Amino acid sequence: MRGGPPIKRHLSTLLLALALLVLSIWSLFLGVIDINLSGLLSGELEQLEIFLISRLPRLLAILCTGVGMSVAGLIMQQLCMNKFVSPTTGATISSAQFGILLALLFLWGRALFSFVFAVLGTWTFVWFIQRIQFKDVVMVPLVGIMFGNVIGGLTNYLAYQYEMTQALSTWTVGHFSRVTSGTIR
Repeated sequence: MRGGPPIKRHLSTLLLALALLVLSIWSLFLGVIDINLSGLLSGELEQLEIFLISRLPRLLAILCTGVGMSVAGLIMQQLCMNKFVSPTTGATISSAQFGILLALLFLWGRALFSFVFAVLGTWTFVWFIQRIQFKDVVMVPLVGIMFGNVIGGLTNYLAYQYEMTQALSTWTVGHFSRVTSGTIR
């Protein structure tokens, strides 16, 4: 039996889901301007606007991003048939950064280039691991880490040559500070 008894696994999953729910609700009321439940229920316009325009869309964006990242990790594990492979160990993130750099250099669409290069990098990684004869559990993510570092080295070199290191680091750090109800696409 993998992962312990089924009751323990279900209980830990339930506790984690409950913790996510409680912390998500708590995060809606914390910020520069505190919001309280009584203010929302009494219809205070300022609190209601902050809640509906900023806090709720931001929380939903964060939750959707988390779900997307976990699904991406699961897809990578299924593609490679290895539980240690993820988008970070499969060169997907490094390839996406390379796409962002090229988009910044040539003023193209960052999201489109990031996506295209992430897919190309992942396909190249999967092509590499299909040709490896010795498929140890640790060897597959190790190849991905090496391939990702080669792409990352090329990205950093080009960013340094064109004085784009700060711009690249700005675009590769995720933040949700600008997410509001009008900016979600």
